[in-house]
Amino acid sequence: MENLNLCFIKNVGIDVDNLNIYEFIFTDKVDEFWGENFEYFPSCLCNELIPNSEYYCLVKTIKTDIDLDLIQNSCCFSYQDAIDGIVAIAYQNISNLDSYPDDGRLILHYGITYEETEELLNNKGISFQ
Repeated sequence: MENLNLCFIKNVGIDVDNLNIYEFIFTDKVDEFWGENFEYFPSCLCNELIPNSEYYCLVKTIKTDIDLDLIQNSCCFSYQDAIDGIVAIAYQNISNLDSYPDDGRLILHYGITYEETEELLNNKGISFQ
């Protein structure tokens, strides 16, 4: 999966086993990647913030019991802030955990490679489907 970078994560919903379903969208145009309303601050004011499909190169799905907070739901930042590296596009929500995860918190940044993304997920026992 050379030259593919993580650019967006979409929450699809919850399956019958009560696992969160997320789609990971990868692009080979990380410097051109854009979507409607990505500049709006904060992102949560936009309904269904989604990138332009012309930038999609690969979409992979995961199922996990981990809750991810996604930048497009942020009431503090815009998606542009994630592209600029100010904030992550997704991070593990730890508010309902009894303690901080021993293996650290899952944090996914805009533009990381497919391989880096896969490694971060594998460290949490998650693999692409």
